[in-house]
Amino acid sequence: MAEAASWNRREGRARQLSRSPPERHAGARPPTQAPLDARRRGVAGCTRPRALSPEHKASDPPWRKDRSFACSLPGRMNLRIQLRTHGGLSETLDNKTSEQMFPKGVEMDQRLARYEEFMKSEFFAGLLKPTEYSIEDLTPALTERITEGSFRRIVFVGMGCSAIVSDVLRGYFNEIGSPIDVFVLNDYEVKFLLPPSALEGDNTLFVVSSYSGNSDEPLLALDELTGREDQTLILTSGSQLAEAGKNRGISIAHWRLAEADREYPLFHVPQYFAILLHMFHHLGFLPSDGTQDLQAVFNQLTDSELMGRWDDVDRIARDTQDANIILLGSPKWHESLFKLGKMHFNEMAMAPTTRNLFHEFCHSEVATLSEPARRHCILLFSDDSEDQYTKDKMDNLIQTLAADCDKNRNVAVENIELPGQDFLTQFFWALNLIQLISLKLGRYYSTASRDLISETSGNGYYHSETIDREQKIHAME
Repeated sequence: MAEAASWNRREGRARQLSRSPPERHAGARPPTQAPLDARRRGVAGCTRPRALSPEHKASDPPWRKDRSFACSLPGRMNLRIQLRTHGGLSETLDNKTSEQMFPKGVEMDQRLARYEEFMKSEFFAGLLKPTEYSIEDLTPALTERITEGSFRRIVFVGMGCSAIVSDVLRGYFNEIGSPIDVFVLNDYEVKFLLPPSALEGDNTLFVVSSYSGNSDEPLLALDELTGREDQTLILTSGSQLAEAGKNRGISIAHWRLAEADREYPLFHVPQYFAILLHMFHHLGFLPSDGTQDLQAVFNQLTDSELMGRWDDVDRIARDTQDANIILLGSPKWHESLFKLGKMHFNEMAMAPTTRNLFHEFCHSEVATLSEPARRHCILLFSDDSEDQYTKDKMDNLIQTLAADCDKNRNVAVENIELPGQDFLTQFFWALNLIQLISLKLGRYYSTASRDLISETSGNGYYHSETIDREQKIHAME
C-alpha cells in the first residue's frame, strides 16, 4: 500500500512540480480523472496540480499549469515556493497585467495605505526598538519574588494581538529550551483553560495583557485572579486595566511605543516581541535580551531578495483571491505564526481564513474538500526540522489535492518551505510574506471596515468614530 501511494521525498516532489504539462492534441481534451492504476501511482500518475477555478464546467475542464519560483536568502538559506495554479484561471489572469489586477493609481482606503507604509518603514525596524517600555510600577512584593526565582511558569491572558505576541514569545522559549513553562490564554475563564497545578501553584506568574487597556476580558481575568496580586503583572499602555491594577496594588508594565498606530496594534508585533525579550531578560527569565539575535534577523531579511519580489507575491495573491484560505503546519507554527497570520488576512485583507494543525486537519477538516462548491486555498508551511513521517504525509496531501480530477477543481495547495535554521528568521520571514500577500488581497477585495471587531467585542477604543473624534480634538489643539 505504501508503494502504491508513492509518497516521495521533498526533492522528488520539487522535480515533479517543475515539469511542463503535456501537449494537447488538436480537438482533444485531457481526462477529468486518471485511470485508477494511474491514480494509485501518485506522482507518476494523476498529479497535474489543480488549483482554484473561478468558473468551471464539468464538461470542459481547463488544463493545468505548474509554477514554481525560488528565492535565496544569505548564506545557506534557500526557499522554494511551489505554486499550483489552475490553467483556466492562469490564462485569464495572464491576459491582465499586474497593474490591472492591483492598480497602483487607485486610491486605497486609509487602512491599506497605513499598512503599506508600516511594512516599508516599521516592520523590520521594530525589531531594533526593544526599550520602549517601562517597569517602574512593579511592586516590591512582585520584584522580590522575581528576584528570588520563585516563578517556574508564566501564564499570559489577553485577547487579539495582546495575546498573539505572547504566543510568539512562547515559541521562542520552546526554541531555546527554556525551563520556564509558558501558557497563553485567549479568554478570562482561566479555571477551564489551565490545570489546577498551574492555577493554584504559587510558582506561576500571571501576565494580564491588553494594549489598549479597555478590553473587558483582561479586566474580568483580573477579577478571576483576586488574591494572587503578588503573582500578577499587568501589561498595558494605560486606561481601565492600568487603573484597576493601580487600585488593587498590582504591578504594571507599560508599553511606551513612540510611533504606535492608533488603530492596528498588530502592526507592531515585531517591536512588541523585541520589547518582551528585553523585559523578560531584565526580569531574569531569559539569559539574553535578544538584541544580537534580532539584529541578525534584521540583517538577513532586509538583505533578502524576496523582499522586492512583488511579481511572486502577486502570483500567490491571485491564487488566494476569492478563496477560503487555510493555514496548515506543524505545532511549531500553529500558535506562533498562524494566529497572527490569520489576523492579517482577516483584518487587513478582509479574507476568510482559518488555521489548523496539519495532522489534525488530515483526520477531519480535509473531508470538506471532497468536492467543494466554493474555492479553497491551502497555504502549507514547513521547514527542515519536520520529521520524515510529516514530510511524507505532507507530500501525500499535496498529491491527493493537486491530482488531475474534477473534484479538485476548487482546491489549491501551495507549499511554502521556510528558509533558514532558526525560529526567529523563519517566523519573521513568513510573517512578512503573509503581510505582502494580505496587502495585495486587500487591494483586490477593496472592502471597507465596518468596525465589527470594536462593536462585537464591546471595545470602543479602536472604533473609527472614537479615532475620528480624537483626531478632531488634536487638530483643534
